[in-house]
Amino acid sequence: MRQIITMHTKITAEWKVNGSLVIGLFDGVHLGHQELIQEAKKDQREITCLTFSSAMANSIAHKSGGLLLTEDEKEEKLKELGISRELVLPFDEETKNTSKEAFLSFLQSLSPTRIIVGEDFTFGKNIEGKAKDLFSLKEKGIEITILSLKEQDGEKISSSRIRRLLLDGNVEKAKELLSYPFFYTGEVKAGKHNGKRIGFPTVNIEVEPLKVKLKEGVYLTKTSVLGHTYLSMTNVGNHPTIDPLSTSIIETYLLGFDEEIYGKTIRVEFFSFLRPQQKFNSVNELHSQLKQDREICIRLAKEMNL
Repeated sequence: MRQIITMHTKITAEWKVNGSLVIGLFDGVHLGHQELIQEAKKDQREITCLTFSSAMANSIAHKSGGLLLTEDEKEEKLKELGISRELVLPFDEETKNTSKEAFLSFLQSLSPTRIIVGEDFTFGKNIEGKAKDLFSLKEKGIEITILSLKEQDGEKISSSRIRRLLLDGNVEKAKELLSYPFFYTGEVKAGKHNGKRIGFPTVNIEVEPLKVKLKEGVYLTKTSVLGHTYLSMTNVGNHPTIDPLSTSIIETYLLGFDEEIYGKTIRVEFFSFLRPQQKFNSVNELHSQLKQDREICIRLAKEMNL
């Protein structure tokens, strides 16, 4: 589904867009992005998505805290929404220095029947191209649709807004804007087994370093592993009470699960922030708090129908 395309790719028949072309960064594939796709579905034609590499997304998101989705995760979300093909432009000097006119010619060469973008879409060197400039392609027989930006609570739904929410630990509101819970996917790595010693065995994962870092603390989560999903609680932090680390990790306690899964890939979805990370005076005090956290997770999960 995902194909790398460059500004100098020779556009032969296999590259032609057989239907609508939806263009955007699609970092997060949030409700705003989904509205573009839903508009394209009205045509009942094949939908191709022209996106940009994670390097470009990370460059834009750098000051805001990282990516919402890796490239593989973005591809998965686009597939779920019915995208037939994803064309990805790399974040290289050629792409960055392409003139407005050359980019328009590139779009024309793809031969879409329709192009759909949001009103904040920009392109070309020094972002000199604006969404309205796409209307010049109408004379080439390409229909152009520019959608107003989707809002919620009087504010634009955007990737930067969602990142701010996640950095504040507000995973509930982020889920509303994404339409799905924020998640980390990673391979299970061996830890120090301190959780197991106090009756709360955890699995630790390494996550894509470019992804947004959640606020440190304890969360209600659900974890998918070996084809099953378990209610879980996850600590994002450096576990300061026992053998504190120099950097934050993602460690998850799965309710009703106690298997060795080192090397397996799991997915941890975040639903609610329970409390900030804290250092306890003793292991017994920590154990008591974890028992309370577990009960809160069970109660909240029932209230949220998880």
